[in-house]
Amino acid sequence: MIRRLTLLLCLLALPVVAVAEPAFTAQSLLAQLAHNTAGTVHFSESKYFGVLDVPLDSSGTLRFRAPDFLEKHTTAPREERLTIEGQHMQYEQGGQTLRLNLADQPGASVYADSLKNLLNGDYAGLNQQFYLQLTGDAAHWALGLRPKLTDLQSFVQSITVNGSGTVIQRITYDAPNGDHSVLRLTP
Repeated sequence: MIRRLTLLLCLLALPVVAVAEPAFTAQSLLAQLAHNTAGTVHFSESKYFGVLDVPLDSSGTLRFRAPDFLEKHTTAPREERLTIEGQHMQYEQGGQTLRLNLADQPGASVYADSLKNLLNGDYAGLNQQFYLQLTGDAAHWALGLRPKLTDLQSFVQSITVNGSGTVIQRITYDAPNGDHSVLRLTP
């Protein structure tokens, strides 16, 4: 009995060794997002402009295929399709088609590149153009992006991405003039 009590006391005096979980960082989050190489989600978007009293709301589907295909198909309030593949963007609405080279359109390029880099989990690509700040934990996180380059700052003040695990749930774009948009994503 005394032996058992002595053994128990000795075991209790031993230091407890805890297994540390890997740190949850922007780089580790993006590495996890990189595993999502293709998908389709539903979106609802609200765009807020200082000159309007009410937001412009739209909804539809968003398709992604790594590394550089993105399609935003809006079904409400009207049918339109925005397709980005590589450095080429195509916008279709009402039987009209507009084609652009993103290299010639800095504002559209910032939007497209940030979204593609995010969906690709491209830490280096995002870190090259933005300061990254991750808050929360793997279950509920927010990734803040603030532009590093002056030419980007004239198009976007900040981007905030909210999610859970490897699921992106919301992307908020804030413009320097106070306009902003909120893109909500659901499976």
